[in-house]
Amino acid sequence: MRITRINVSIIRTVVILSLLLIATTLINSVHSSLQQEVTIQSVGSILAEDSFVDKIFFQYGGETGVLQPPWDFVGDERYGIIRVDSAHARTGSRSIYMYQKLPPKSEKERRCHLRYYGKNHKQTELFFSWWAYFDNRWLTDDPEGWGSTLGGWQLWFGPETITHYWWEGGRFRIYPTSRRINFEWKWGKIDGGVDFGPSGQFWDTDYYITDFLNRWVHFQVYVKIAKGNNGVVRAWFNNVLVAEKTGITTDPSEYPEWEENPVDGTECVWRSQNGGPYPDVGPELYQDTDSFESWIWVDDCVSAIQKVAETYRVVGK
Repeated sequence: MRITRINVSIIRTVVILSLLLIATTLINSVHSSLQQEVTIQSVGSILAEDSFVDKIFFQYGGETGVLQPPWDFVGDERYGIIRVDSAHARTGSRSIYMYQKLPPKSEKERRCHLRYYGKNHKQTELFFSWWAYFDNRWLTDDPEGWGSTLGGWQLWFGPETITHYWWEGGRFRIYPTSRRINFEWKWGKIDGGVDFGPSGQFWDTDYYITDFLNRWVHFQVYVKIAKGNNGVVRAWFNNVLVAEKTGITTDPSEYPEWEENPVDGTECVWRSQNGGPYPDVGPELYQDTDSFESWIWVDDCVSAIQKVAETYRVVGK
């Protein structure tokens, strides 16, 4: 009887430990299901943080080793030089290298863009987040240029014959001599054109790119394209809100010039790449034709319907 009691005690202990092991396994299983690699649009895999993966509609980090669609531009050197590079990387071993040649530059050579078209994502409200690396080259003044535009969002429209006649955008920029970081929400036109609607707003931040060299810095923008003063524009630098405008009309079709535009009196249309009030998003290195030779690295580009966390990374397969 004594041996039997001991055996029963041992069996009970084993059963209890087994149940604890099963419970622990289930908890870990649930946790791991919130952090798993998934593939999005054939541009690499990501480490999902909770349900954030459901909020992403595009991302790219260069880990596949090549530039791929749905970027509209994959390395044609007529538009500057863009390639996958391993000199610096925030995540993994690769990033995107963007280069501007020495002046003088043609109209095409001064435009170095990676853009995800609005017709692909069809979102009127979105965040776009990207990280950039600036080296000591940015200690140099650029007195002949008007500065370097770094990216954000843009919305194009106009007469049916010139659908890129006007644009609205929210983009980060660096001044050519002070190297102060600036964000601008702006309405524009092609050279020699006429204005459409409002003029926008500029924010000079308290940050200078020379204080952030040889490290990765984070840019993020948000826009809500809307009528009736329901539009919103915001921008963050290293997770600090540096620009905000609410209660505005960001949808140009709200303005009377849309129905009778001042170019030819016809109704405006959206540029085909936008396909409606859907902004294009992407990083840039866009400068003047007389601007200096420059280069940056870009990594962890994410477009989402939720703000992108500082800890979020796009990782390779």
